Amino acid sequence: MADRYTALEFVSKARLTHGDRYDYSEVDYVNSQTKVAITCAEHGKFEQTPAKHLHGQGCAQCGGRVRLTGERFVERAREVHGARYDYARAEYINTKTKVTIVCAEHGEFSQTPDSHMLGTGCPKCADCERGLLRRGSTVEFIEQAIETHGESYDYSRTAYVTSARKVQIGCFRHGFFWQVPSSHLRGTGCPDCGVEKRTANQTSSTEEFVAKAHRIHGAAYEYRHVLYVTAQQKVAIECPRHGMFRQTPNQHLSGSGCPDCGQEAITRALADTKQSFIAKAERIHGRVYDYSEVKYVKSQVKVTIRCVQHGSFQQVPSSHLSGVGCPNCGREAIGIANADTTVSFVLKAVSVHGGTFDYSLVDYLGSQSKVTIICRKHGPFGQTPNSHLSGRGCPQCGFNRISLARAGSLDAFLDRAFAVHAGRFDYSKATWVGSHIKTTIACREHGEFQQTPASHLNGSGCPACAVEVRRLVMSGTSVQFIGRARTIHGDLYDYSATEYQNAYTKVAIGCATHGPFEQLPQVHLGGSGCPKCSTSKGEVAIYRVLTGLAIDFEHQWRDHTCRDLRPLAFDFALLRARVLIEFDGEQHRIPVRWGGITHDEAHAMLAGVQRRDGIKNAWAAANGWRMVRLTDAATVEDEIARVLIAHGYWTSSTAWQAIDGGARHRETIDGIDSTIVLGDVGVDASEQGS
Repeated sequence: MADRYTALEFVSKARLTHGDRYDYSEVDYVNSQTKVAITCAEHGKFEQTPAKHLHGQGCAQCGGRVRLTGERFVERAREVHGARYDYARAEYINTKTKVTIVCAEHGEFSQTPDSHMLGTGCPKCADCERGLLRRGSTVEFIEQAIETHGESYDYSRTAYVTSARKVQIGCFRHGFFWQVPSSHLRGTGCPDCGVEKRTANQTSSTEEFVAKAHRIHGAAYEYRHVLYVTAQQKVAIECPRHGMFRQTPNQHLSGSGCPDCGQEAITRALADTKQSFIAKAERIHGRVYDYSEVKYVKSQVKVTIRCVQHGSFQQVPSSHLSGVGCPNCGREAIGIANADTTVSFVLKAVSVHGGTFDYSLVDYLGSQSKVTIICRKHGPFGQTPNSHLSGRGCPQCGFNRISLARAGSLDAFLDRAFAVHAGRFDYSKATWVGSHIKTTIACREHGEFQQTPASHLNGSGCPACAVEVRRLVMSGTSVQFIGRARTIHGDLYDYSATEYQNAYTKVAIGCATHGPFEQLPQVHLGGSGCPKCSTSKGEVAIYRVLTGLAIDFEHQWRDHTCRDLRPLAFDFALLRARVLIEFDGEQHRIPVRWGGITHDEAHAMLAGVQRRDGIKNAWAAANGWRMVRLTDAATVEDEIARVLIAHGYWTSSTAWQAIDGGARHRETIDGIDSTIVLGDVGVDASEQGS
């Protein structure tokens, strides 16, 4: 606040902001940043700085308070400290309860989240940075002390041990004294010199305070009893009307004065507020009510109002000024309004819902009394006329619509999750409630974990994998990095040019399709790969079709003997059916100049891609696998269906049957009503009976 307010001025401005919602009778105003006591009618007393209160903040319990979560604490800590610390053992409770944090150099230490997010870190690292850990030398301490204090002290008896153990220091005026080295280096000196300095300043400080007080309050107070010590230590001030009172200089110079005078001013203000309330009430309600019994305190404390017809009743002023009146009069008015007939209700209901419902069982009593309505799909249900005329209908129909919407949301989530994480996780137990409601996801290495869809689609994955990755990138070697990378990506990439330095330096990685690229170690170990490859729309479409048909498959299958210069990966493998599915983008058919490569390089890359495609085709034929190559993401579902029909996995509707617990999925494709049946082994079309 630019201006200095008195308590009365603050209360006046607060009422302009909050109305009569709060009680300010216990306010002791010091300045805009010193908290004052405010009382909420519902939740009681709370403290808040005047600046925040005048900017619109109020009772925290009324407004709700967003609590910091453990997950958010780690995020904010990493924003401050980067990857310097490991938070795997941090069990977050609140900002004031210490958590365990692991320093890569000095191990575990405990610290409050509040301090840590403000920049405080490992205490041993801090001591190292000050050069005073592990019994720093006396010479180093004296050199730093002279830099701070000059030649003011004698260090002939100083024997430095640690920054927290006191040393002997000599004052040329008062002799030797003991002091903690860290305090001395922060500027603390001889305690006796400090007392003398404060005593010398005290007299002039009292005179300065009195002069400032006269400029603010004029001759309103007597200051002959004042003995100024500090701005926060109370002094005795005399009021000509009410006598002595004690107040901090800070409060007094901020405009506060005699508390009894202040209370009298508040009482006068409340009297003015009562007259204001009655005037407003009469403008709204006219002469319907008698306000002679009103004892106004604030807008949320009930007052007594008298109805000419029904007598006295209690009501909060804010409600009364909003148009609410005598409750008995209101009930009579509602009774008249509720004298609606069944016929008129049915007419209104039909105008809202059309012929969706049958109203033959309706017996209308009132807008809040349930009636029986018949849904033509799900039968009778009870509902209030008010709700029904507001557009509500059959609950079961509503549940069905919600289920359909959630199913659509789950499909969209699975599509995007597959594209982001390239099939690294199993979503067979995933459900959709909302983007911020956790669902079950399975890591193929560490098992199930809970995560919100929003976090997962933003790149978050298995927490256990993340811990391993952080440990590796903080202290790993090239060999360890490459080993972990192959565990995650298999043989998809070439690491022959990779030289791991640290977590913050990109490494060189080779993509067989698009050539070399650079990536941060942690990003690569988090599942990211070649930025030009990413997961194609075709692969996403294939993944969705196979998942929808409940067919077991492996994505990026590498557990085989097919290899070029290194083992090759198949996009999808239906292991029990021995079918391989590859999605061939344009780079399999024409030269594509990725990232501005030359024409010759594009042709060479195409030759390599087609050579590997040929190797895969030959291996599949030699080992009894059917190779299916798809090229159009828009027709993937139809193409897969036709392939499975051609290979005998689909039969006509008159002959379909389950084979040893296989999965069946009814579809109609190109006019053929059919059922897919996948057993433990594939069956050639030639082996099927006609």
